[in-house]
Amino acid sequence: MFVSIIIVNYRDYDMTEDCLHSLTATTYPDYEVIVVDNESDPDELEKLARKFPAFHFFGSDQNLYYAGGNNLGIKEARGDLIILLNNDTKVTPGWLEPLVNFARENPKSFCQPQIFFMDRPEVINSAGNTMNVFGFSFPLGIGQKAGGLKEPAEVFYCSGACVAATREALDTVGLLDSLLYNYYEDVNWGWRARLLGIRSFVVPESVIYHKWGGSYSNKLGPKKFFYLERARMASVLRNFTARTLVVLAPSLLLIDVAMGIYCIKSGMFREKLAAGIDVWKNLGSIMSERRLIQSTRKVSDTQIIRACSMEINHPYFDSSPAAKKLLDGLSAACMKLLLLL
Repeated sequence: MFVSIIIVNYRDYDMTEDCLHSLTATTYPDYEVIVVDNESDPDELEKLARKFPAFHFFGSDQNLYYAGGNNLGIKEARGDLIILLNNDTKVTPGWLEPLVNFARENPKSFCQPQIFFMDRPEVINSAGNTMNVFGFSFPLGIGQKAGGLKEPAEVFYCSGACVAATREALDTVGLLDSLLYNYYEDVNWGWRARLLGIRSFVVPESVIYHKWGGSYSNKLGPKKFFYLERARMASVLRNFTARTLVVLAPSLLLIDVAMGIYCIKSGMFREKLAAGIDVWKNLGSIMSERRLIQSTRKVSDTQIIRACSMEINHPYFDSSPAAKKLLDGLSAACMKLLLLL
């Protein structure tokens, strides 16, 4: 099985060089590396190309962001297995074989390695990812010590830090949504895949390390909050059925009010408002994508709800136990109601 590994760079050539250097130690022999350089600096890109002559480099005059950059790489890829790898990661020499073996046995699937923090290599960053019914997503196992996961396990979606898709799965699901250009691309991609019967898995034998928040920090600052919130709202609108949205509407409204109060106190109300305005401006595109998703889906919302998490376990909520309690309570109530209807 030939593997294409795609890395998107944006103005961080040193970080990308470290990632590429780790890839040169990969023991699996049959692979190519494609680097897409957003808003490319030709001189810096040429330096990288000289250091890694076996890899392929593509410069873009524009910033295509994560989604557009990876879509460009996918179009250039020749592999039977396509892997999107963040440039703020480092791989272990034997990381690729377990993913390839899993993909051979599961030719219509998404999968990811077990991802550890780069600065705390014994602590999990992501053992797969999940979300609650309101679209709040988070990594499974984050902050936990390694050792609990031994076999491949199904997850709601794979982390965008490293997600592998077989060519068969990719042909079914399609490219990343360029409207969600920063954050939630992985959530929406995995959700769309699940709606089409393509499941996602974590393969714990495969191990990589991630500098969490390499581009925007691991803190929930205003800019990051804007990207996360706009994408969460857009994903919920496009992927759930009208019936599910009607049931969720009162809780979503309550959460919106609570988030507005939180944002006023934390100085991010402008970003919260901007996220809503951005969704409204792009409503035509969102609804067009929604019609396509709903007309082609093969999996019911009942199955989607069952795969969601009732609880949020994410460091972002460590300082807001009241918010976590509200979200978890509403999530559990809505899940039970939707599964009864």
